[in-house]
Amino acid sequence: MYYSGILHDVGKIGIKEDVLTKKTRLPKRRLDVLRARFQLHAQVMDFDWHDAYETIQAVNSSMTPSTEELEKVKKISQIRWQLGDDRPPLLYDDELEALMLEYGNLTSEERDEIERHPAESERILQHIPLQEGYDNLLTIIRQHHERMDGSGYPDGLLGTELLLQSRLMAIVDIYDAITQERHYKPARTRSEALKILSKERDRGKLDSDLVDFFLTNVDTIEMLSERVRSTRVTHLSEIGNLSTL
Repeated sequence: MYYSGILHDVGKIGIKEDVLTKKTRLPKRRLDVLRARFQLHAQVMDFDWHDAYETIQAVNSSMTPSTEELEKVKKISQIRWQLGDDRPPLLYDDELEALMLEYGNLTSEERDEIERHPAESERILQHIPLQEGYDNLLTIIRQHHERMDGSGYPDGLLGTELLLQSRLMAIVDIYDAITQERHYKPARTRSEALKILSKERDRGKLDSDLVDFFLTNVDTIEMLSERVRSTRVTHLSEIGNLSTL
């Protein structure tokens, strides 16, 4: 479990940085282009570009835009503007796809790229000769984004097909992702993380017994985790010869 926690996301090395750290549906540079496009259209047509742009901004930064907001975006996309002899839509196909997401900010193509990383981690690490006792390491790494109801990735396995360690890793990975600060997002509170874990348990996504154990023992788990973080890892070669990478 310890080494799985260290190595499970090594496959993210192949994911584009702008996908891995994506904060909004469209990047700022694309919003600037949209703004200019809206302003140009307003010069020749009766078009309230301020209202349209405010709608786009609101949806762009939202994780769960309202039905009304998405309907406004759809109406904006049906407007055509003059570009020489052409009249393209005011929102291009890739812009519309990103803005019309009902949840999150990743397009289907970007989500596919993210969801390949457990298998990619396994592919990279399988070239490292493992010592006896670490036979399950690659399986845990591949399975840490699977869910009890089969809705996870990369293989869509059910809970009965998952190792106990993989089910536990899924819980720890979610908790860590929520509570740890990243350069592209702030850390959220422990209470928020525990509420999300409870919700995912109730939805049948996570092992209920393991979530209950985690909730009951979170103080001890946090203490041990901090102890591990403060201890320099000097014997990673125990699980194999990393010089082969």
